[in-house]
Amino acid sequence: MPNNKRTSIRGMGADAFFSPNAAAKVNQQASTPVQQNASAPVQQDTSTPVKQPLIKATFYLTPEHEAALEELKLKLRKTTGERTDKSELVRRAIDLLVSQYNS
Repeated sequence: MPNNKRTSIRGMGADAFFSPNAAAKVNQQASTPVQQNASAPVQQDTSTPVKQPLIKATFYLTPEHEAALEELKLKLRKTTGERTDKSELVRRAIDLLVSQYNS
């Protein structure tokens, strides 16, 4: 299995670039195997959900609806720190409507 760890050239100065033996020394250091702890669990980031592809849709809103979306967006950012956009808020509203009509 190839070693993916970068080899340090710290302290070699210009010799790392201009010395004919430097490349061999770096390659020799890179070929040294690295021990892995197989008993340690692998850390996986499960905090971000898988994003579904989005399609573009155009809807017409009244100025009041647009202002309400903007106010809600700012209120969410202020109270929860969550950064969202108006499209996300519309998707959430549609989800709420669907769940309301399906129950």
